[in-house]
Amino acid sequence: MEVLAYKTGVEFLQAYVRCWDDYQRCTEFIHRLYNHFNANIARLSGIRSCEVTAMQGCIHTTTLSIQIWKDMLSHYDLIPRMIKCIIEEVRHIQQQPHGHGLDTMLIYAKDILYSIVKIDCSRRPQNAQSRPLDVHTEARKSMVYINQFEVNYLILMEHTYNEKCMLLTQNNMAVYIREALDFMNREVAMAEVWLPSLTIDKIKQEMMAVFVEAQAQPILISVNAILRSGNDDDLKKLYDLTHFTDMGPWVDFDTQFYEYIKTTVLEKTAPLMKFPTAQEYIDVLLREYTHFRNILVNLFRNNNRLHAALGNAFRSVVNHRPSNSDGATAPDMLARYVDSILRKNGKSSSSDIEDTLDKCLDVFRFMDDKDIFQKFYSHHLAKRLIFNCSTNQDLEEALIMKIKVHYGHEYTNKLQRMISDRNVSLTLSTEFSTQCSKLSTKMEVIPTVYVLQTGSWPLGSAAPEPLDLPRGLVRASQEFQKFYSNKYNGRLLHWNHQLSSGEVRTTYLPRQYFISMSVYQMSVLLLFNAADRLTISDIGARTKISSKPLRLQLNGLIDCKLLMLSNPATKYNWQAASDDLVIMLNKSFAGKRIRFKVATTSSKEVKEETDRTRAAAIEDRSIWLQAAIVRIMKARQTLDHSQLTTETIQQCAGRFKPNISLIKKAIETLLEKQFLERSPEKRDTYIYLA
Repeated sequence: MEVLAYKTGVEFLQAYVRCWDDYQRCTEFIHRLYNHFNANIARLSGIRSCEVTAMQGCIHTTTLSIQIWKDMLSHYDLIPRMIKCIIEEVRHIQQQPHGHGLDTMLIYAKDILYSIVKIDCSRRPQNAQSRPLDVHTEARKSMVYINQFEVNYLILMEHTYNEKCMLLTQNNMAVYIREALDFMNREVAMAEVWLPSLTIDKIKQEMMAVFVEAQAQPILISVNAILRSGNDDDLKKLYDLTHFTDMGPWVDFDTQFYEYIKTTVLEKTAPLMKFPTAQEYIDVLLREYTHFRNILVNLFRNNNRLHAALGNAFRSVVNHRPSNSDGATAPDMLARYVDSILRKNGKSSSSDIEDTLDKCLDVFRFMDDKDIFQKFYSHHLAKRLIFNCSTNQDLEEALIMKIKVHYGHEYTNKLQRMISDRNVSLTLSTEFSTQCSKLSTKMEVIPTVYVLQTGSWPLGSAAPEPLDLPRGLVRASQEFQKFYSNKYNGRLLHWNHQLSSGEVRTTYLPRQYFISMSVYQMSVLLLFNAADRLTISDIGARTKISSKPLRLQLNGLIDCKLLMLSNPATKYNWQAASDDLVIMLNKSFAGKRIRFKVATTSSKEVKEETDRTRAAAIEDRSIWLQAAIVRIMKARQTLDHSQLTTETIQQCAGRFKPNISLIKKAIETLLEKQFLERSPEKRDTYIYLA
């Protein structure tokens, strides 16, 4: 120990480490020697070795050796000297341009600090002395380490970090974030070489306070610029810096992330809302959601707060209401988009379609107006099933099942019954076709008939437009009526020709064509088997179609040039002409394709149907609210107005976001219908009437 009194700097630390290593080796030799003596004493005395060491007055050799070393350190006052020397050497080396000699010095410093911890924590039970000492755990108990080394070292580091931070803030914020993160990583890597985990955690907290918390405002201001730059490396470093410790984040930029996503996506979708196109609008939503989702997973480690920010941002976008609209456009758009990818087009494989549908479900989950989506989706599904234009019925059923898993049986009940009705109808049609083949007189047409439950299909409440069917179809409908009545006694069928379609084959042209059209158009066109020229009034009288619907059906046949006007001058305003206008069969018709379809609806009619569907969904809300209120009141019997409103909103959360005024109106309706009554004591409290 006398040798150490004349050493300074790194030489002093090296000399101490050599002395400590020699002393430990000697201690280990003595420990083994006395273990041998203990074993011999135990053998001669007929007792166990552990009983020898437990005798009163016995001292463990390891405990004794540490106590002797501790007394020597205290006598020569070496601990304060060593700690001061370590801190001075670390400061000196850090001031060097390349930190030359730091690695060697840290090895000595580590051995010295661990020896101090071991000596300071030597007061342990003797039966525990044989276990190896865990420095990371024992450092928490060492007052010498904490009070004499750690406190002073952290003060030095705070000063160093402040100087470094002042130097880095001279750069722009993107460079600052990169440089600060690199510096912090180097500091932690260096600390892990020689310091216990207790001190490393405090160093991290100190660096976060200096490099992040103190610079919080500039960092937050730079978030938008870094996001807009699209530099993945900068984004990852931004997240890693602000979430450097598990105790973070010290700077939380989830609000900036939310605002950036919302603003960016709305900027890209706003032009598409002026001229709504389902394909482009939903494509943008899916593309942007995938983009930000990848950033979240790959760069932001799927952080929970940022994940919530992403969800809230897209929820705001999906439920955004344009200024000229009475509701969000997303429910209608998504329903049309799903319809377009589930229709037969031959462009995508089943796996690609399924992947796209899974992405569409992400958009669906963000919607508040799920009831409006359901209304539009059921209309499109009905058309796909009735007109047999669905890509794959398995995909239809799979999508409905996925929606059912998240939103329950009630939401998808009607959709599943529609699928079931179609399957049953196909079986019925097969049986009917078999029966028709056994008739004595052969039928001109054997139709495929869909028997649909009125309450399950969105067929509308208006009565179908009257129609006098062609002769072949009259017999087919009569035969099916007879077949169905024999099979199901007591069931009543109503024919809905507005949803019926068929295929007509031409025989009067040099080239044969197969043309799909509605039954109304078919009834009109087949009249020209007997005459080449007919007035509108003649066509109306023979088909029983009223004037306005008849002109709409004729419009499709004239547009595709199967029929033509006798007076070309009336081409642009013929629908306003009198019923005496003559319509002629176009005997020189020539089409590009052998098979084609005649349009049955115009863009104006599609817009009107969209408005009717949305209005019907809004109207259904009042009925649904009344049912929800009755369910709540039946369970609770008595509730005040605010509680009833809150519980009603909670029940509606899975379908739509109800307006408070709509809830009040539903309550008033139930009061009038005597489902509820006001409490005589409190007018804002309702009582359920059984």
